[in-house]
Amino acid sequence: MHIRTQINALKRTADTVEGFNRSEIVRNLKREGFKQLGRGVFAIALYHPSYPDLVIKVGQRNSHRKWCSHLRDGFPAYVEFLRFTETKSKFALKVYHHRHVGASNGGTYITVAERCYSGRGCKAQTRVTASGSVVRGLPWGTEGADPAATRFLKRFKASGYTLGHTLDLHSGNVMLRRDGTPVITDPLC
Repeated sequence: MHIRTQINALKRTADTVEGFNRSEIVRNLKREGFKQLGRGVFAIALYHPSYPDLVIKVGQRNSHRKWCSHLRDGFPAYVEFLRFTETKSKFALKVYHHRHVGASNGGTYITVAERCYSGRGCKAQTRVTASGSVVRGLPWGTEGADPAATRFLKRFKASGYTLGHTLDLHSGNVMLRRDGTPVITDPLC
């Protein structure tokens, strides 16, 4: 199936799915045949076998878990940066649709984005993760940093979209496209 057809189908799904909060939306998407691909503190990524190149990410800006209740999800800020700066970096996640469902219950959002794959332990992923350490000014974990990824992250940090968040690059937030290109999927905590 052509990528544009997949994008349009998932945009329609994201706009019409019923639910007041993250758990209701995820439950309804699973009823429509979506399967869980991954889960983080703030969001859940789902895919549908009919649309193999895309994911729907459903998240909440605030966590209701006690151990991280003081944190806010930085993914919506990253999406705003990507959309408003129209960045063309190869490291940027391709986001096709993003909407907020409600301000209550932590501000639920739904995003349609490209599907990425685990790069845990591969050289490309390690180099981008090291770039995050360079930008944060850490004295460790900087060896082999990718210069282009470092420039992208410095531009992101200087943009102001990172205010109130911490750069958080690790193997779960740096993934790979099918061709092996590293993608920064969710750089903020």
